[in-house]
Amino acid sequence: MDAKSSKVSWGILVGATVVGFVAGAASVWMLFGEEWSYSLDFGTGSRADWAAAAGTWVIGCAAAYYARQAHMHRKDEVREQRARSARGAKAWLTLADTSIINAKVIKPQVEAFLEEADSERPEVWHWDDLLKRVALNAKDVVLPSEVTDLLDEDAIREIARLNFALDAIRGTVARGQGYIADYKGDVNRKIDDTDMKVTRDILGFAMRAHENCTEFKKLVAVARRSL
Repeated sequence: MDAKSSKVSWGILVGATVVGFVAGAASVWMLFGEEWSYSLDFGTGSRADWAAAAGTWVIGCAAAYYARQAHMHRKDEVREQRARSARGAKAWLTLADTSIINAKVIKPQVEAFLEEADSERPEVWHWDDLLKRVALNAKDVVLPSEVTDLLDEDAIREIARLNFALDAIRGTVARGQGYIADYKGDVNRKIDDTDMKVTRDILGFAMRAHENCTEFKKLVAVARRSL
């Protein structure tokens, strides 16, 4: 129990105790004939009847007070639970956003390499370095169930399309690394036209993956606004 709920519960207990004490004291006073400053003789009923009526009224007030306080306390708990749930959902959606960062950077990586290659052909070691970095960034995006539960079908399909594109990138990278193996350690030679075609094929798949990432981020933003 947190400090807030403890404070509310303590207040309810004290209030109910005080009201109950007053009711009991009034009943005892009436039943045992103690003198009152005000007359209780209204012409009808015995003093015991009036004591019972007064006790019932006071207990009813106490019950109503307790019920209201319990209801307010419950509303606070529900409000806090909803707030915690919303914070948790936003955190999972943030994870969804970050899960595609690596896939999204493949396109600018390959574009930068090809821009340099258009002016001067890079050496094989440079190309090999690019392929290794692309392979690291082209791993499948796997979302936990806590994330997929918050997303609609369009977002899930977009991730599937992204993973298809990433799989194609990995396959093309493997083809390029096979060509590098044929160079038999001659990493300082310039890459040839076949190597350039492989790189452009990678860029084509990377552009598709980049589009999938952009669309997925839009769908995650929609899910976040619905919270």
